Amino acid sequence: MLGLPIAYQDPTMVGFETGAFRLYVEKGKQHPPVFELLAPDVEAAKRQLLAAGCTVIEEDPALPRCYIRDPFGFTFNLGQAASDPAS
Repeated sequence: MLGLPIAYQDPTMVGFETGAFRLYVEKGKQHPPVFELLAPDVEAAKRQLLAAGCTVIEEDPALPRCYIRDPFGFTFNLGQAASDPAS
């Protein structure tokens, strides 16, 4: 579709690997296509984003990720970066 490798796929969602970020496209009205920005510590990043005026619009405590909306209306998924096995 986009010429990008598929990083994740299920019946309602597909995630494309770009190298710098992942782009997820999900069926349904709840979420438009969103970028997934990866952080080494999702909870710490979420606290910083909330302090900067962002809001959490969806969160699943079972997964280290959440949907965030910034003060300008941009919505993205904040996900857990894979730990570096070399460190």
